[in-house]
Amino acid sequence: MRTRLENMTIREAVIRPVQCSRSILALLENGARGFAFASGMAAISTVAKLLQTGDEILADSDLYGGTCRLFSKVLDRTGITARYVDACDVEHFEQRITPNTACLSRVSNKPIAPRD
Repeated sequence: MRTRLENMTIREAVIRPVQCSRSILALLENGARGFAFASGMAAISTVAKLLQTGDEILADSDLYGGTCRLFSKVLDRTGITARYVDACDVEHFEQRITPNTACLSRVSNKPIAPRD
C-alpha cells in the first residue's frame, strides 16, 4: 500500500518544487532556511509563535485588519504587545525599536511610495 507522499507524481510535481523554492528563498535572503506559506496570515501566525511574553512587535500603522486583530486580541493575551508606527518614515520607524522589539511587521495593503 502506498501513501500519497510516496506517490512519485505527487513527489515530483509538488514536494520537490516546494523544497526548491524554499532553498532559493534562503539563498536570496542569505538565510540558513527558507519558508513558504499559503498566505500572509499563515506566515505571520507562525512567526508570532516564536515570540515570548514581554516581546513586542513594531508594526506599520497601516496593517491588514486581520493582522491587527491577531496582535490586539490574541497575542495581547499572551503578554506580547504591538506598537504601530508609520513604516513609510523609515528613520522614525527605526528609532522606535527598543530592546523588547522582537519582530518588525510591514505587511500592508497600501502601495509603497517611491522615496527620493
